[in-house]
Amino acid sequence: MVCSGLAAGVTALFNAPIAGFLFAFEVFTKRKSKLHTASVITAVLVSYVLTRYFFFKQIFSFNVSVWNNAALPYFVLLGIIAGFNSVYLTKSVLFFKQFFGSLNNDLTKILAGSLLISALVFFFPSLYGEGYAGINNLVKLTPETAMAMILPLLLVLLVKPLATSITLGVGGDGGVFAPSLFIGAFLGLIVCTMLNHFFGLHLIVVNFIVIGMAAVLSGSLHAPFTAIFLVCAIADNYMLFVPILIASLVSKFVAQFIFPYTVYTYKAPVMEKARRFLTRVKI
Repeated sequence: MVCSGLAAGVTALFNAPIAGFLFAFEVFTKRKSKLHTASVITAVLVSYVLTRYFFFKQIFSFNVSVWNNAALPYFVLLGIIAGFNSVYLTKSVLFFKQFFGSLNNDLTKILAGSLLISALVFFFPSLYGEGYAGINNLVKLTPETAMAMILPLLLVLLVKPLATSITLGVGGDGGVFAPSLFIGAFLGLIVCTMLNHFFGLHLIVVNFIVIGMAAVLSGSLHAPFTAIFLVCAIADNYMLFVPILIASLVSKFVAQFIFPYTVYTYKAPVMEKARRFLTRVKI
């Protein structure tokens, strides 16, 4: 039921039924029973039909129309950098969860987290909320404006994982799904802007924003196929399928090589040791 709800939620939010299905199996469960698979498929189909024809509203407005084969090496570069950013996000979340979890006084925990989050949002208003409005605003920036704002953009890229981690650490609602899309969009814009400015390239900014979203999400969740189909659904076409595939796979392998866990799987080794111990005791 939990996996079915997760799959239906992703489907409803992004109008991405394939991504919703893959999200349940890539991230949360490896079960392959017929009943389990059928329940997830049913939830996804019902969610898709209801939201598609009655409630759905496009969150992002991307105008993706073309990409150039000559940009493939830069998509790989974006994937590598996204892998490092994904690990930064994952380790930040784990660190702050452990730090705030060590505080015994709930009032101290809430006050400290609230002050930190308030300070970050005051200096960086784009951190407020899930960040979808900030992503849409990136597309509107001209190359000259983006280059002039490169330092603030870099600072947002650095502090967004901290804001997310503090929020989760003190018990706030949320996860790494929306923050990964936000970080990826900013990363894609920064990488594209700097390559165009310093090396005289003519890379398409919106393509890098979209591909960056998929790459960071893939690295954060270790779920490349979820990221691929989700971002293709967000872009409302599959024009960038090949570059998204490349960047997502590169990001996932880089992130997994550096740190083999996500925020959802980090406790797995501990649980495995406990299972083995209990098995030995039973024997």
